Amino acid sequence: MNSTYYRGGVAELLSSLTLLTNAAGIRTGWRVIQARPDFFSITKKMHNALQGGDINLTDLKMHIYE
Repeated sequence: MNSTYYRGGVAELLSSLTLLTNAAGIRTGWRVIQARPDFFSITKKMHNALQGGDINLTDLKMHIYE
């Protein structure tokens, strides 16, 4: 799963990876998550927090994420 079919490192990796795994006989697909821009803003903050960045997850942000 990813947020886009194009642009960005994950999309570039998934493009090659899905072709490779399917060629190896592992049935693989690629799905794109559909959501509002504020959802992706929060997931980007979570991504940055996993890499050591600061994050402030308010109740509203958690509600939007969930």
